[in-house]
Order: sequence, then C-alpha cells, then structure tokens
Amino acid sequence: MSEKTGAYGNKASEGSFRRKFDVEAASAKAKEQDKAAYEHAKSAEQAAAKGKKAPRQKSDLPKPTQALQARTQDLEIEKNLGKTIVVNQSAGGKGPGFYVSLTAAS
Repeated sequence: MSEKTGAYGNKASEGSFRRKFDVEAASAKAKEQDKAAYEHAKSAEQAAAKGKKAPRQKSDLPKPTQALQARTQDLEIEKNLGKTIVVNQSAGGKGPGFYVSLTAAS
C-alpha cells in the first residue's frame, strides 16, 4: 500500500504541513537591505554636505496602479435600460428586495 501524502508532498502522518522559515535566506536579504540603506544614507549625507536634496530611492517612487488606467471596453449600460434587476443584499437582509418595517400607529 502506498504512503499517503499531503497537499505539499509531505507525508500525511508527519504533520509538518507548514512552510519552514529559511534563516539563511532571510539573513542574506536583511544584509542586502542594510547595505542598500547604508549606501542611500551615505549619498544623502554627501548631498546634504553640498546643500542639495537627498537622492530618491527606487522604493520611494510611486507604484503604478490599475485604478489609474482608462477603460478599454464599453460598459454597455444602455442594454439594461428600462429593465428591473433584483440585486442580492448579502449584508443582513432576508433576501433580495425592499423591506419596510411597519410600526403600530398610536
């Protein structure tokens, strides 16, 4: 009979389904980031000594986003003109539609 394996290829009886933390890779990445921060601080200090602004790091630059791109296709709003569409209300309703709470008239 074959041994059962988990979703990540580990033995099912082993129980170690979580990803292991790689200390060596993390320390190498931290050293690289420290070196980059040191170089940036050094160039900023040199620029300040000359009376100029510090150069910008690549991480300081704004990141492009999808929200700023223009639409390329038509929304086709006119195709639903004059139609009634029921929309599901997922936040605390009895179902789709409109509800009016009736109170006793005094």
